[in-house]
Amino acid sequence: ARKFAVVEDMLEFGRRVSETAATHDLFVAAGKAVSRTPPDLPTVEEWPSAKKLAEEKAMLGFYISGHPLDKFRDELQSFTTARAAQLADISDGREVTIGGIITAVKEMIDKKGNTMAFVTLEDYSGGVELILFSDCYARSRSFVGVDRMVLVGGRVSTREGEATKIIGTEVVPLEKLTERFNCQLVIKIDMGCSDTVVDRALASLEEFPGQTPVLLAARDNGTEVFIKSRKYSVNLDLKLVSRLKELLGESGVYFRPLTKREPQA
Repeated sequence: ARKFAVVEDMLEFGRRVSETAATHDLFVAAGKAVSRTPPDLPTVEEWPSAKKLAEEKAMLGFYISGHPLDKFRDELQSFTTARAAQLADISDGREVTIGGIITAVKEMIDKKGNTMAFVTLEDYSGGVELILFSDCYARSRSFVGVDRMVLVGGRVSTREGEATKIIGTEVVPLEKLTERFNCQLVIKIDMGCSDTVVDRALASLEEFPGQTPVLLAARDNGTEVFIKSRKYSVNLDLKLVSRLKELLGESGVYFRPLTKREPQA
């Protein structure tokens, strides 16, 4: 953020140095010192992660320090049935659920005069074009935009000589999964986590009693195992989720579709 804020001043400084270089060099040769002090870096707050990633993509065309989808990595694994890189091997007409970040939206008018859209969606494995016909697009238009992160349900469309596409039937913002699906709250507690942090996390669960099941995620021989808590069920309040993420980290708390076969503890 500091370097970005001083770019224009640095360019101007470089221009002045370039324009006067020959003259200054004459004086330097005569033994006279020349001051060429560049602008100081300003004191500004560092960019939030989302801003930093957006600027990296805008400048370089790809991300360096992370990926915008990282905050939803576990949800993508739990809610999706396919990745972009796998679609070419999936049969035409099959229903899939895929998630990612929207990188392009192109609106079109269909034969009936309604607005539809061709949308480019990217996940960790690659990109895919979504076709949102007018009925689907009308329902989801408010959150179909560049840099929005969404979950998309639809059917695979394959034509010889063309890249595989998805005909979208439903689009859900990743931050609103709990409004669309029955979810469970998953808590991952790292082995190195202190007892104080664990106690604070459990105390937070008790402050927000409700009907949403709580799962504890554990590793068993390299495999993640989910154990349903008999003691805790919560109300999915944003305050609770934010507090738990502050305690356990972004990847320490996420949502998982509700199932009926979780072991209990």
